[in-house]
Amino acid sequence: MPASLTGLYDRFYGCLVGGLIGDAMGAKAEDLSYQEIERQYGKIVDVPEHPGTDDSRLKHMLCKAIIRSGGYPGPEEFAEVWREDMTPANFYYPVANAYYKVFVQGVPPRQAGRGNMISNSSAMCIAPIGLINAGHPRGAAREALHVTQLIHDGLGQEAAAAVAAAVARAATPGTTVDAVIEASWSYLGRGSEIEPYLRETLEMARRAAGYEAFRSAFYATRLQPWPGLRPDQNTAIDPRETVPVALAIFALSGGDFESTVVGCVNFGRDADTIGTIGGAIAGAFCGGSRIRPEWRGAVEKVTPVDQRKLADELLGALQRRHEELRAMLAVVGRASA
Repeated sequence: MPASLTGLYDRFYGCLVGGLIGDAMGAKAEDLSYQEIERQYGKIVDVPEHPGTDDSRLKHMLCKAIIRSGGYPGPEEFAEVWREDMTPANFYYPVANAYYKVFVQGVPPRQAGRGNMISNSSAMCIAPIGLINAGHPRGAAREALHVTQLIHDGLGQEAAAAVAAAVARAATPGTTVDAVIEASWSYLGRGSEIEPYLRETLEMARRAAGYEAFRSAFYATRLQPWPGLRPDQNTAIDPRETVPVALAIFALSGGDFESTVVGCVNFGRDADTIGTIGGAIAGAFCGGSRIRPEWRGAVEKVTPVDQRKLADELLGALQRRHEELRAMLAVVGRASA
């Protein structure tokens, strides 16, 4: 690999393995309040040997669609991977619903997300779209809106676009935490439903006297309702909560990977998804080489997908896209000469 790409590869690998670590750590905290986490575990700081939840399984399917499509996945390519790899009963309602719409009802994949209930399903898997748009968050947001037509329309797609744009900026050498945060809402378009939640939560984090104060204030004033839960559940499968919280904790942590992931999973609620999103963004920002080897080893030991090979293949997709762009610009240059 050329030396110029070594740092970028490290960011790709960091994003993938970082998201997997956040998912694995957050799995046992899912559906718990932070108070219940403290009662049961004190503080979750260890990475279990866990292959990841549906968050990571859906992300790996998207990676397969990206690689198979030569770096230009749409809802049709994503759906085809579902046909091969998905057991719909293992996924949350909107994903299972989209699956049956496409493969039983015959709905075109780009229409399958219409009318589906809100969930985190699009946002939790979208980080690879950010990677193949490294340095181009506007493109990441646009492509996220396209591919997630398979699962959602409206708010769910916007949340995915915010995550993809943040990852695209985080994977850019020389970026800053503030630039990553700003990218999350800068390309959502006028009238975005998710943007106010992002801005207001980040402002709450800036005003708070640290992570614990932010978490307490958010629980007191900004939790999203989720009717019909069992008495032992405390969660909302709602990206208006998970995406802003993950970004806010990333900001409060100054981009540090460990602080981000530990903060995300100990927030509780949909903790595996908050951990997945926060871990992917922080991993892209810091790079895999700055993540503890024992943390990486714990998840890589049991995941069925080789994260290093996946990072290399995604980086190859980005390189091919750049080569196509250079060829196109050369043609335009010759025509205008």
